[in-house]
Amino acid sequence: MAMYAPLSPRTGYLPQSPRSGYVPQSPRSGFVPQSPRSNGGRLQDILDSIQNRKVVTFKEPKFIPIANYESYLTSMELSEKRHAECLPPKIRERYLEESQIRLAKIRSKHEEWYANHPPPPPKPQKEKVNVPDTMDHVMVDLKVMKSGKIKAYIRAPMAEIHEKYYSKGVRPPIIEHLRALKRFGYPDSVLENVVKNHEKLPEKKKMMEEVIEQVFGKYSNSKPSKPKKKTVTEQLTSKIRVMSRAAKKSKA
Repeated sequence: MAMYAPLSPRTGYLPQSPRSGYVPQSPRSGFVPQSPRSNGGRLQDILDSIQNRKVVTFKEPKFIPIANYESYLTSMELSEKRHAECLPPKIRERYLEESQIRLAKIRSKHEEWYANHPPPPPKPQKEKVNVPDTMDHVMVDLKVMKSGKIKAYIRAPMAEIHEKYYSKGVRPPIIEHLRALKRFGYPDSVLENVVKNHEKLPEKKKMMEEVIEQVFGKYSNSKPSKPKKKTVTEQLTSKIRVMSRAAKKSKA
């Protein structure tokens, strides 16, 4: 009986080196290796990136001025001198020179920036109006006469204006209104504004009439009334009156 002789699974297997067929060449020979990742391979990618690299330039940071830079430079100079006292003599002089250069550069930058960006002019402050809080406040004016007597004027100017005009829906005369405001303690600047607003009243009245006409004119069905015709007697009477007035003027 024949004996069992198992065969090795590697029977007929001839291993090959992974470098079989590889022929090394010099990079100067013009050989361009192929790679599935790119047309020129990894080496070609590196060479291309070196050849086409971009030069990165760092922008100088935007200058932001320091508020009250003179005090800042003074305190910085004192701090530099105190720090220099702790250094050896050979290094101290060089450190102080470099410190002066740094401080001069900071100063020149601030002077240039403030020359190109002058501060805005200060806003004019409004004049404080110191008047009583209530309209019916009683004002007391004292006047010394030549004889030595003292006259006291006791009045409530704004209350008088209100009772005489505003309570009846009437605008007070400008002169009387200005006198009351002056007696009540208003400064001249307020009186000037009152005069300006009074001068603009005709324009504002005309504008308001136009606005009212635009808004409510289309809703109004009333037509403007026609002037009534005068009779012959009324016409003759009016002509006689005109002639008599002309005759009186000629005699005068």
